[in-house]
Amino acid sequence: MTDNAINTLFYPFETERLEWPTADNLCAFINAKAHPELHKLPESTLFIQPFKPYAINLPSPFSTIEEAMPSTKDQSLDIALIALPKNQIESEYYIAKALSALKENATLICAADNKAGGSRIAKTLAKFSLKNINQESKNKARVIWCTKENIDQEYLNKAIENGSPQTIGTTHTQAGIYGWDKVDRGSALLMGHVPKELKGKGADFGCGYGYLSLKALEKAPKIKFITCLDADARALKAAEQNLSAHKDKTAFIWSDLTHSPTLKNLDFILMNPPFHEGKKTDSLIGINFIKSAHAALGKYGELYMVANNQLAYEPALNDIFFKVDKLFEGQGFKVYKALK
Repeated sequence: MTDNAINTLFYPFETERLEWPTADNLCAFINAKAHPELHKLPESTLFIQPFKPYAINLPSPFSTIEEAMPSTKDQSLDIALIALPKNQIESEYYIAKALSALKENATLICAADNKAGGSRIAKTLAKFSLKNINQESKNKARVIWCTKENIDQEYLNKAIENGSPQTIGTTHTQAGIYGWDKVDRGSALLMGHVPKELKGKGADFGCGYGYLSLKALEKAPKIKFITCLDADARALKAAEQNLSAHKDKTAFIWSDLTHSPTLKNLDFILMNPPFHEGKKTDSLIGINFIKSAHAALGKYGELYMVANNQLAYEPALNDIFFKVDKLFEGQGFKVYKALK
């Protein structure tokens, strides 16, 4: 999600093709992000954003849509705005949840970058039998708005089922979580090089649905405790379920790890840091993860990390860690062990 999509989402209001919601209206902004026009939305607006770096700049955000709108039968919204994500299942889930909560003939507004699903919004809304669709292309993004009427309830129910928290095999997950329906290859390679002698108190930076923590606890019985941290609140909820057999050894923190966490004196950290936001590759995210890991480790603490081959993290690692070893290189990845 970019500022282009958010700016375009508000375009119908700015051109007066739609009236701004009044104080009496109940409004929801799903996948919300800070914007100069937020003050024009009612104070009662439900801001829903699972991604911590975006949520911290919103007024009273809900971390998940399930938390904000738990009932699909509670049709109380007058207007819903959605900054649609790239994942199609996630997008349709947000649309379905919004439609379930909207009053009949209430307004739905959706926007997305043209290269991240904007061109398919109209087709997506047509699946729900939405008609009288208005659309505008601006800022390399597209916005579409329509009124709720004569919804295809069967398709709506299907979209909610597909996008809700679910179990695949034995793994609790949800569409929209990074790598939600598979085991990440890099994470699997990293676990092959984490020693069974690993011990003490550690953390899983960018834990996702908890794969690294779960495998580490199964492999290294001397681990006393692992704190799982992730910027995606949905990932944390899934991780907590996946690690439910280890409640006495785990904790979960919703955290932006590009900033140093409050954790200190850890014995080890495991991480497969993200390197992009949307379509844009940004190695600075991983470099900031490395700095945060260094700050959280105690003396002689160990970092076990995997990264894609094309990302040059060696300078950052060598600059701040006492010793850095490359444990593996192949299959498009590098695995490092860094000692503080």
